[in-house]
Amino acid sequence: MSCIESESLAPQACAACKKRKGKCDRVRPSCSFCNSKMIYCQYFNCTSVTGPTKTPMRQLAKFPFAFFLDQELFSVSPVKFPLIGYGVPDYVALEIGDISQKMLIASQFFDTVHIWMPIVSKSQFFTVLANPIASLNSDIDLLCLSMKLVMVTPPTHDVATNISTYHATRRFLHSVEISRSLTLSTLQAAIFVAVYEIGHGIYPAANASIAHCAQYAIAIGLGWGATSPKDDQVCWIASEERRRVWWAVVILERYACLGWPKRSVLSEAPQANSLLPCDDLAWDQGVKVTNFAMTSSDPKDLNMNAFSLLAQATYLLDQVIRHVRDPAVTAQDESTIRLDMALCSLAAFTATESSRRHSKVCCYTALCHSAMALLHKNCGYQQEAASLSQDYVFRLATKTRRRVAVEFLAESEMELNGDDRRLQLASPLILHWGYEALAYFADSVRNESNTDADVALGAARKAMERLNLRWKAAGIYLNMLEARQQMLGTIAA
Repeated sequence: MSCIESESLAPQACAACKKRKGKCDRVRPSCSFCNSKMIYCQYFNCTSVTGPTKTPMRQLAKFPFAFFLDQELFSVSPVKFPLIGYGVPDYVALEIGDISQKMLIASQFFDTVHIWMPIVSKSQFFTVLANPIASLNSDIDLLCLSMKLVMVTPPTHDVATNISTYHATRRFLHSVEISRSLTLSTLQAAIFVAVYEIGHGIYPAANASIAHCAQYAIAIGLGWGATSPKDDQVCWIASEERRRVWWAVVILERYACLGWPKRSVLSEAPQANSLLPCDDLAWDQGVKVTNFAMTSSDPKDLNMNAFSLLAQATYLLDQVIRHVRDPAVTAQDESTIRLDMALCSLAAFTATESSRRHSKVCCYTALCHSAMALLHKNCGYQQEAASLSQDYVFRLATKTRRRVAVEFLAESEMELNGDDRRLQLASPLILHWGYEALAYFADSVRNESNTDADVALGAARKAMERLNLRWKAAGIYLNMLEARQQMLGTIAA
């Protein structure tokens, strides 16, 4: 066997061959068995990225430094951003393969992750990927590599940081970012890296990646005022894609605040008149939706799609975050009641829509319930009330926490049971919802010694254990529950 051939082979069998206990030829990026079955091939190792890069990364043009150092000069200058055009490193080529392998990665991505995070234009991506000139745009290869990464399911949490695809993606992302260019595809890749890190509990990297995405988005001009609809068909697709990417950044930043409400956010808060994403199916097909101008504060509508509902849930979550941060606002404030009513209304609507459309995706419902739990987090742990108003708020908080927990059980039983296909469609954005359910049932068991609560806690554990098969952060939440129970037990003693 030649030196080149040995370097192209993985040191161990792929996940699929290990599972079937069959022989694997260890060819990268996909073994013969996976190629024959047209399934995604995963190798859990990081040896492919430790060696030197054989293909030099050569920048074709200089970045206009005035963009960061003198915006006024840049705005009147004819200089534009250079295209990213250099050879793809060998360690990346080993991961994504040739055009047929890239097409397979993209197809599987659009059938899974894209359903709950639709921020890449499906029609445009396949058009660009099929173009021979696309091989000169390294950000497209980076995006394809990040699509592969976000679909990877490591066997354990510890392995999540050591697999070759993760190291290759982080390394290539850094190389592209210092290549003196700014592109939307690079930001999309960075978002998928952040999603992978969130889903598998890779901290503090996930927190830093989310902040980096926000900084990058601001640098390339994304924002609420920069994503208005365009008349031209191609411009409309590009404008909608930019809007969706910006919403994704806003969503991730607010999601990161669920466990850390005082976390600083860089992206501007969504406003009442912020445009929601248009119809997902029409955008995927490249069909322009006429007269679509639904905003964050518009009444719920049957024509709203999954990503629009997720955006609207994020709009309410942002209000909750600002509400709990405000030291002048008390639990008895009327705004608390109004936010609770708005969240309950949207949660009920999203649950009805999921049932009506037979949806397997519940991340917008999860965000609603997570926001409800955050809104009532502090007053929900009070033991007694000093006034009637406090008593009402305490009872409302207890009722809301119970609803959050019970709804998680109902959703998990409906969506997480069955074949692995359902599990592959699960979003990591539902994990915090599961943790809030675990915390509520654990508190009920400790305070009331209720048999029903004990059964419910066991069911919630099983749901999170099943989620851990896809997203390893679920296991971290289970470990945090154990630590939380020990801490509260020590305090009570």
